[in-house]
Amino acid sequence: MMRRAGWVALACASLGSLGPWGCADGAEKEPVDPTPVDAGVDAAGGMGGGSIGTGGQGAQGGGGQGSGGQGGAAPELVAAKMAAGDAHGCAIGPQGTLRCWGSNEFGQLGQGNTSHLGDEPGELPPADVPLGEPVLEVALGGAHTCVRLEGGSVRCFGYNEFGQLGQGNTSHIGDEPGELPPPVVDVGGTVMQLVAGGRHTCALLSTGGVRCWGDNDYGQLGQGHTSPIGDEPGEMPPPEVPLGGAATYLFAGYDHTCARMETGALRCWGKNESGQLGLGSTNSVGDEPGEMPPPDVLLGGTIAMGGAGDEHTCALLTSGAVRCWGTNKRFQLGHPDVDGIGDAPGEMPPPDVAIGEGTPTGIGSGHRFNCVRTAEGSLRCWGHNSAGQCGSGATTYVGDMPGELPPPDVAVGGASPVSEVAAGYSHVCVRLESAAIRCWGKGQNGALGSGSTDDVGDDESPASMADVTVF
Repeated sequence: MMRRAGWVALACASLGSLGPWGCADGAEKEPVDPTPVDAGVDAAGGMGGGSIGTGGQGAQGGGGQGSGGQGGAAPELVAAKMAAGDAHGCAIGPQGTLRCWGSNEFGQLGQGNTSHLGDEPGELPPADVPLGEPVLEVALGGAHTCVRLEGGSVRCFGYNEFGQLGQGNTSHIGDEPGELPPPVVDVGGTVMQLVAGGRHTCALLSTGGVRCWGDNDYGQLGQGHTSPIGDEPGEMPPPEVPLGGAATYLFAGYDHTCARMETGALRCWGKNESGQLGLGSTNSVGDEPGEMPPPDVLLGGTIAMGGAGDEHTCALLTSGAVRCWGTNKRFQLGHPDVDGIGDAPGEMPPPDVAIGEGTPTGIGSGHRFNCVRTAEGSLRCWGHNSAGQCGSGATTYVGDMPGELPPPDVAVGGASPVSEVAAGYSHVCVRLESAAIRCWGKGQNGALGSGSTDDVGDDESPASMADVTVF
């Protein structure tokens, strides 16, 4: 409901160990244009989606892929070049090499071991992940990593308790020697975009079809049941998600998934405890027969790209407006006077978030915070800030008090503007136009690539830190 929030300090709720945090309508579908546009990319990882956005000036959310641009037309997909998981990050180099750093409990760094990288001095740059051919796109879940390769195949490694690696088993890949490159995932079509939620993975096919596998506790795979897919032999390729039409772009939250349709509408399914599906209720969608396709989300405009966290979702519209819904317990919706939006009838579309001057062209959503990139190369973040992930040099919420939005520009540092943003569980990484990568927020297990586990941005400016030595 759109309730007024009380001025109560809220304790951070743990999601447990890092591990988990780790055409059905029969219509003929026109192919999606497979030609990528070389432009900026943004993404949300970790709690929402772990892959990185692709987009004209794009972003991902949640996990999802980014796309962007202004005006009425939806932007074309652009392969994501950087991504953030709950506590790990990956980036694609100039020659298509993939390098990853941070948490590695399940082999999500692809090094054949479980040693973290970047938590001690001298560990970076990391070695290339042995994948056999150049990488075009990377998507990170809570503790798993998936890539789309130049030859068109998809390969995944890391945490696999729910079959999110798509191998018909629950064995982790990458935590022991000799497991890389991982086997090809049988997706059942030509993949144009990958996104990853906390423990599930989805692919957008060239036909506009969507296929998802992995955890399905809340129907985030969109099949009308709650059984995981990909954890047992014979389950891959997964069936298409019955969306009632062709999709053109995906993004994912921790336990929910969203698709932009070729009509420009947004449709979301999966967990809905806080109204993060934007349907005016708290009923999950996709966990029972007959619930798919989901209704259109009432946005009051056309979505260009999106971002999703644990229990909130944001959309960047083609008009440049940013609108968020779901839980507001950490003020991630950008409106301090409400507890939530989208969990009761009549609350959608949500009001605009005050972003300030400039044109928003990318969005990344973490567990309970968001960051928006502007066309001018600035970055602005709001919401939960317990580890300094909003880059404010403090640990107080950004946006919990009247007058705090629009948020100030993050002092990112470096010699060039921000071209790409990825949000993890409680940290942020950006790629600058110079190709330098800089990270701040929670330093758990080396997620910031700083050679320590210290948080950054909680009592210092992100600009005070050096670039991450990735390449």
